[in-house]
Amino acid sequence: MLNNVVLVGNIVRDPVLRKTNTGQPVVSFRLAVNDSFRRPAPNEDKNKYTLFIDCSLFGPRAETLMKYCKRGSTIGVTGRLEADSYVGRDNLRRDTIRVRCDNFEFISRKGDERVPGAGPIDPEPTEERAETASFDINTEEDLPF
Repeated sequence: MLNNVVLVGNIVRDPVLRKTNTGQPVVSFRLAVNDSFRRPAPNEDKNKYTLFIDCSLFGPRAETLMKYCKRGSTIGVTGRLEADSYVGRDNLRRDTIRVRCDNFEFISRKGDERVPGAGPIDPEPTEERAETASFDINTEEDLPF
């Protein structure tokens, strides 16, 4: 069986860093992810529906995420789903599902248009960047495929 999750979204509120009993750092955060496949209710925006997904990340990467990300940061995560349950204050059993992240990547930070070396390339490059990115292919022999 395969249990693999890949998500890109915005951090909903500032991440929370804790330590496990063994002293390993763990950061918890909630990710807002757009879901374009869900059929919206009649009063909802037909083009946008947002899922709020709880995530956790362990080890040194947790400290890195805590240091550089905050509410509004856009990140990509990979990991797996974990199911858990607990008894609430009303003595009813609650089931939860969260993503246990194995890795994450910076896409942008709140207030930054683009983190250097991350995220999508500017769709309208300046002339200066366009000149350095152009290729001169004269024959079919120059094609890489």
